[in-house]
Amino acid sequence: MPFDPRPLTRQLEASPEDDQLWSRLIEELYHQGDVDTASYAAIPLLVHMFTAKEVYPWQLFALIGWIESARTKEHNPQLPDWLRASYSDAIEALSLASLKVIKGNVSDSQVQGMLCVLALWKGFPVYADALISFSEEEFKEFLPH
Repeated sequence: MPFDPRPLTRQLEASPEDDQLWSRLIEELYHQGDVDTASYAAIPLLVHMFTAKEVYPWQLFALIGWIESARTKEHNPQLPDWLRASYSDAIEALSLASLKVIKGNVSDSQVQGMLCVLALWKGFPVYADALISFSEEEFKEFLPH
């Protein structure tokens, strides 16, 4: 079902920490691993909006990680050519902004999301997928003691 993310993104612009708005947006753009062109198109819109405000909710990073992970699955559509440049530019812009703010007062969830987006930007999708899929505690279970 077609979805226009702009009304929800405008509400998030006014209330960037509203968990209910984020939940609704995430549900629409990333539903159980399904994404569509609106999911891809929302990324540049959201990144531009939040980098302009210099506000970086953890949900922004998580949503990008989930959408990017789902993008490569066979059942989801390819990233359209007309969107390719702005999509990758958005990931780069958010990565560069992350490098500036990560040394400040950021939450563990923000750091995890920032690392995910940095991994995407630098071409490490498997690391990005792991970062967005597992908590630090879950990672500890995989690592030798």
